[in-house]
Order: sequence, then structure tokens, then C-alpha cells
Amino acid sequence: MSPVFDQSDLQNRCMARVDACLLRAEKHFNQTIKRPPVTFDLRGRAAGQLRFSKRRLLDARLRFNSEMLVRYGNAFIEEVVPHEVGHYIAYLRFGSTIKPHGKEWRYIVQNILGAQAAVTHSFEVEPARLLKRFVYACDCTDRQHELSAIRHGRVSRQRAQYYCRVCKGSLNYLREADA
Repeated sequence: MSPVFDQSDLQNRCMARVDACLLRAEKHFNQTIKRPPVTFDLRGRAAGQLRFSKRRLLDARLRFNSEMLVRYGNAFIEEVVPHEVGHYIAYLRFGSTIKPHGKEWRYIVQNILGAQAAVTHSFEVEPARLLKRFVYACDCTDRQHELSAIRHGRVSRQRAQYYCRVCKGSLNYLREADA
């Protein structure tokens, strides 16, 4: 079991690490970089995330998973913060059409921020809560698909359509999955 750290202290240290990464990038590129808003509202399996609009890169914000931050402390700060700040700098510098973990991002994380350019984090994640599932059918005769409540809701509200990866047919609702 990992130790549990003080949340407010860790958030302050996380913010300081974001600032230190941005200062390194400013020095390297010899230009001022706008500080993005930072929130600790990310949940689930993702440790961090850069949210931005392709039309307005300057509206970007960094999001971090506070549960993982508290659980993994310094390791989280050293691994996740440069990863996400690297995305921010890469998008500001090269635009939104680059690959998320492409050569530009990798160069920034490794050579400017001095961190390992790992695509995924190495932290253990709590198993997903038992969520209600919904059974869908496609054109395959022997195949059924289970969708999460979130995806089922999107289909019900006609905001999304999902397709079978095998037959490419659209998925059609059958019933609620057995518990």
C-alpha cells in the first residue's frame, strides 16, 4: 500500500513543478509562456490531461487527478507534470495538428524538461466501479457488445452512434446487461 500524502501541500508542489517546467521552456525558447489554469478535478484512470480548443490554444488548461496525486505524491509530480506541460508547450510552439506523443512532444519532455517521455503512467489504478452495462447487437450473428451507461446515454440522446469493429455495422440496443 502506498503512503497517503497531504493534498494541499501536494497541489502546491504540483503547481511549483508546473511553473519550474514552464521556466525551463521559457529559458530554452527565450520567450515568455502564458501560465495555463491548473485544476485537480480529473478522475478515473487518467493521471493528467491538457484541455484546449483547437481554435484558441491560449485557452488551454492543465488537469490533474487529485486522487492519484495524493496516492503517489512525488512520483506523480515528477512523472505526470512534465508529461502534461510538455503537451502544453508543444501545442503552443507547433500548433494543434501535431501528434500528441510525437517527436515535438518527445523532444520537449526529454531535452527541455529533463524527464522521461513515457506515453502512459506507471501507477496502479483502482478497478472501475461496477457500472450498469447495456447489451447491443451488430450485423454479426454471433457477437454482442456491452456499452457503458455513458455511451448508452449518448446513443439514447442521439448524440453518438457506435459501430462493430469486425462487421462495421451500427450497434443497436437489445437490453440491459445482467448484473
